[in-house]
Amino acid sequence: MELKCFQLVQTDMTAQRRVYEGYKTGSGVHLEYYISENEWDDTVSEYAECRDTVRKIDGDEKLFQKLCELFDNYKIEKWADFHGYDSHVLDGNGMCFKAVT
Repeated sequence: MELKCFQLVQTDMTAQRRVYEGYKTGSGVHLEYYISENEWDDTVSEYAECRDTVRKIDGDEKLFQKLCELFDNYKIEKWADFHGYDSHVLDGNGMCFKAVT
C-alpha cells in the first residue's frame, strides 16, 4: 500500500486538538505533531487556527516505507467508511483518523 497522507486528530473537553499528520514528499515523508486551537482574530473578525508544533520530521524513503508497512499491517484500507461511537462512554474524548492511499 502506498500512502499519500494521513491525519489523526484527538479532541477532549478543552478547545485544543492534538494533531498527528504525515504526507509523502519527493524524497520520503513529512511527519508532524502539533497542538491546534482556534482563537479569535480581531484583524479579520473570525477565528483563526493557531498551531504549536511539538515535533516535525522530514524522513527519507526508508522511513516512508516503514510507515506504509505499519499501516499495511493494521490493514487501514479496510477501515474505509467506518464511523462509530459508543454513546455510553462519557469521558469527553474523541478522535478522527483519515488516510489517503
